Amino acid sequence: MSIEISKQLPKAELTHLNLGYMRLSDSAPLIVAQELGFYEQLGLTVTLHREVSWANIRDKTIAGTFDACQMLSPMPLVTTLGAAGIRVPMLTGLILSQNGNAITVSKTLWNKMIQAADNDQPLSSAVASAKLLKKVLSGDTKPVLTFATVHSFSSHTLLLRQWLAAGGVSVDVEVRIIVLPPEQMVDSLTEGVIDGFCVGEPWNSLAVEYGTGVIAATGMQICDGAPEKVLGVLEDWHNRNPATHLRLRLA
Repeated sequence: MSIEISKQLPKAELTHLNLGYMRLSDSAPLIVAQELGFYEQLGLTVTLHREVSWANIRDKTIAGTFDACQMLSPMPLVTTLGAAGIRVPMLTGLILSQNGNAITVSKTLWNKMIQAADNDQPLSSAVASAKLLKKVLSGDTKPVLTFATVHSFSSHTLLLRQWLAAGGVSVDVEVRIIVLPPEQMVDSLTEGVIDGFCVGEPWNSLAVEYGTGVIAATGMQICDGAPEKVLGVLEDWHNRNPATHLRLRLA
């Protein structure tokens, strides 16, 4: 990206920006743009702030601590509608990533699913693994399992619910869904606090690497092409800083 392109753009209203992100693989666009000097080439100075939860990301954007953030794709819409209890107009002008999520179950639960499998029911699809989970839940002991996602209104929750429904599993009856920050997923699975989770990378791969979890289904198998993370800003911030927002998205 040349400096000449930057000169052809409207003058930035703001030149120093604070951006929030979560420690996930799809935060790469924000980080790589800084490492390769794209912000600087477009006349911006950016400070990146790592957060631990999506609630923090949302709240600090609303409070004006952050100018823009990596966000869950439903978050701008949900916050604008007030569905999560806080109603502030937000928008996004850039999708940062698609797909990238997976559903991981504990090694213990996976072994029970394998034991429930018939020879004619290979684990070749997300639907097949969900049906095996239903078999485990339909056994004599009828356990109530706990799964975690990163936010009540996120693609992860939608994917998890769609996967469970494909296997005939009743949410809130046979499975309880709780919310945990992504960084707590693997430890919670290892300690037996949860039986599975739906999260983005690298946490699924780390659970497999540590030997504590098995990937039962990928987001691509459930809903290929789903928007995952976006660059979110307050609508009022965009209206006050349209040229800055344009430069930020280009970077």
